[in-house]
Amino acid sequence: MHRRCCARRPRRRGRRASRSGARGDPFATPERITVAQAFARYAGIDLLATLGNRDALAAAAKGQRLRVADDDTWADIFSGVLVERIEPNLGFGRATVLDEYPVSEAALARPTAHDPRVAERFELYVCGVEIANAFGELTDAASSAPLRERDGGERARAWRALSSR
Repeated sequence: MHRRCCARRPRRRGRRASRSGARGDPFATPERITVAQAFARYAGIDLLATLGNRDALAAAAKGQRLRVADDDTWADIFSGVLVERIEPNLGFGRATVLDEYPVSEAALARPTAHDPRVAERFELYVCGVEIANAFGELTDAASSAPLRERDGGERARAWRALSSR
């Protein structure tokens, strides 16, 4: 369910912005939703229950009729659900702040104080399009070393997959 709203320039009439038929108030208080809440609302998936479990996330995604390839990693499936089911629904009527990403999807972002499974990372959406992002930076070198190693391994896997095509 993708809503069209992204023409080149918004037309403003008072406090309203309009793009290809979608309307929104750029001055309205943004909606704030966590990634886990968005997965539940728009994809019917309990994201936190699948953290680190590729097969659990794959089964949940397939249960929602999303395509999952045999060689998809947990991160691949996460990204697919985000792009296909969640992002197209964000930022209509008012901006949406999507925050608290799984730590595995927020390299160099600090884990939140209330839940170490999620990180201080957010993205701002308008009309289904990400227009900004930021994160609370992880400044402890000892904590960031495993993340750098993990990300380097994931990048190498991606390059090998592209090279074999």
